[in-house]
Amino acid sequence: MRFINPQLKLLSPIAILIVNVAFAQQLVNLNASLTQQETMLISWTMKAGSTCADLTLEHSNESLSFSEIYYYPGVCGNADYDETYTFEQKDKIYLTNYYRIKLGYDLYSDTISVEAPLIGSYGLKVGPQPASDFLNIFFTNPLSDSFSLSIRDMQGLKVFSLNNIKKNSIQIPVYSLPSGIYSLTLSSRYSRFQERVLIQH
Repeated sequence: MRFINPQLKLLSPIAILIVNVAFAQQLVNLNASLTQQETMLISWTMKAGSTCADLTLEHSNESLSFSEIYYYPGVCGNADYDETYTFEQKDKIYLTNYYRIKLGYDLYSDTISVEAPLIGSYGLKVGPQPASDFLNIFFTNPLSDSFSLSIRDMQGLKVFSLNNIKKNSIQIPVYSLPSGIYSLTLSSRYSRFQERVLIQH
């Protein structure tokens, strides 16, 4: 795992290489996974002999603007052995989640991304909202039943349809649809889901 300093452009190429190599040896890994309780478990490991101060775990849903979700004050790491830390994120989990670690004032790890199709009790998850290019649809389908999908505008006009969907997830293009609010219906012989979809270009 490499740490990136936004201010390294002020240093010479040799100085940049030295700083990057030094911090690359501190963080062994950074991982995140969705639990059965639909929370996100994030873990990271500091290499033996490495120490750090003021470690911050940051989260984003679009990889550009990050916010702090966990702060570890003081000294982290251990001189004698690898040390692993974990944090459970229980809210503000999106369809796609981005995580990175900040060390000190301006050193950042590489960013990782994790998909989190939180279906919940309703059985359907649609995102992103709003959508501009593609729409991801996750739904419960334990019997691999055949579903039909339709999208209608606010006047009831069908603008998209797809049949014989036997998986529990699908991605559809929406870049050709005008911006607005639409009604999505997903149905089979035994199940029927409906969701409003916002398209915004």
